[in-house]
Amino acid sequence: MAELSDMDNREELEEFTEEDIFINSILKSKLRSIVMIGRIDKCLKLLEDEECRKNTHEKYLAFKYFYLDGMTYENIAEIYGYGERTARRWITELTGILSVYLFGSDALMLD
Repeated sequence: MAELSDMDNREELEEFTEEDIFINSILKSKLRSIVMIGRIDKCLKLLEDEECRKNTHEKYLAFKYFYLDGMTYENIAEIYGYGERTARRWITELTGILSVYLFGSDALMLD
């Protein structure tokens, strides 16, 4: 099946059935999702590497526990023996850094 984006004129586009258009749309959406997930994984690895380099890997772990494992600030604070405010501060800090990794300068304008 040819790609819809490869079609130059109206006659070629009219040859596609509604089902062809629907399938092509799903395939493009799936590809975009795969690319986005890859980008997120790469940015998470960058964030983890940066925190390890700064000897603050526990900040990344707190971030991971909160967003990926669904732990509460209270649970995270108990793990490290710090206050809940510290866990919140770490997670907020790393969320800001990850936003810049993912969205560049646009993330700074959202604040």
